[in-house]
Amino acid sequence: MRTSEDRSFLVLLAAVTLAFGWVLWPFSGALLWATLLAIIFAPLYRRFLETLPGKRNLVAFSTVVIVVVIVLIPVAIVIASLIDQGGELYQRVQSGEISFAHPLQQLKSALPDWAGPMADRLASIDFSALKERLSGLLVPAGHATGRARDQHRSVDPRIRRKLARDVVPAVFSAARR
Repeated sequence: MRTSEDRSFLVLLAAVTLAFGWVLWPFSGALLWATLLAIIFAPLYRRFLETLPGKRNLVAFSTVVIVVVIVLIPVAIVIASLIDQGGELYQRVQSGEISFAHPLQQLKSALPDWAGPMADRLASIDFSALKERLSGLLVPAGHATGRARDQHRSVDPRIRRKLARDVVPAVFSAARR
């Protein structure tokens, strides 16, 4: 009788553990970063606690302020800068100021003679059509990136899946032609 109770307990414990992990999975990145910051700034917290004994709330508050000033504000500035640069790059590609066809054609001309068959295959790629197809596929991502910059959140996972599903095959199918 005791073994069936133990097995039931273990099965219930495993089910609860899996359910708990399923609930916490979306927060795993935040929990990881919080744990890393807590480990990194624990010595500072202890040193402040030695300096101000009995004032744990003040020490905790000052440690959090230091973490925000030293880590979070610079990271937020870098992320905002990357988003702005990504938006500018997208606009330059859309306007035709940046073209992916020219560097590929330069690469083709720099290939040695023995790479002739590969160069012919590369020459058969219609770069303008490839550019148009990629631009057409990237339009939703560009709108999502702009929306994410305005609302300070990440790109919609549906857009990322669409890019992975459509852009990669478009590039490879154009290269095979």
